[in-house]
Amino acid sequence: MDLSWDSVSGSELARYIIYRSDDAKQFRPVGIQEPGINRYTDFLGKTNLTVYYQVTASGRDYRESPSSVVNSSTRPFTDDELLTMLQEACFRYYWEGAQPDSGLARENIPGEDRLVATGASGFGIMALVAGVERGFITREQGVQRLTKIVDFLEKAPRYHGAWSHFIDGQTLPVFGIFENGGDIVETAGAPSSRSEGGPVISESVLCHSEPRQGRDKLRGESLFDLLLDEDLRWH
Repeated sequence: MDLSWDSVSGSELARYIIYRSDDAKQFRPVGIQEPGINRYTDFLGKTNLTVYYQVTASGRDYRESPSSVVNSSTRPFTDDELLTMLQEACFRYYWEGAQPDSGLARENIPGEDRLVATGASGFGIMALVAGVERGFITREQGVQRLTKIVDFLEKAPRYHGAWSHFIDGQTLPVFGIFENGGDIVETAGAPSSRSEGGPVISESVLCHSEPRQGRDKLRGESLFDLLLDEDLRWH
């Protein structure tokens, strides 16, 4: 079961608690989700099973505000349906979990919300391509996110054209004293580099002049030959 709910605002929110019932009467907790993540997947392992769910917003004092009760039933999946479910779940990790100011992929979820990873963001841009092609988001949504990413990377610190492994997604400076240099491996995996993100963007359903031009500009500024000559690799 794939559950989602509207976010609850307020500094007192500490957690979401997910409850499940077989009869809509006796509910038991089956999961906890952190604030900012409004989704939960519950694996039941059986087909033709009807269950009921309720999500509560739990405060720091452990008082809970419950949602309404919803129900759904499991059913057999075809191979294509199963693959689509897995692909959409992977896409959502990058789409919903992206750092909101930069659009780039966070290093970990949950974790430091500002910490974005350059190479992981290459996977994020590939997820954009798949998301548009499969209809999980519109082309306009994909281009908007891609433009945000390119605009951010144009302003991020670079060293001989290479980005650091980690960047502060809110304030742009390099994240941490040990990340004050270029990382050729992470840059090669970045969405505006020569690796997987670059060619796919320009030839895919995301093809659009503004982000593509920004991508090409950034890619041209990455001095891979110089970095390789200096035997610079990962960190």
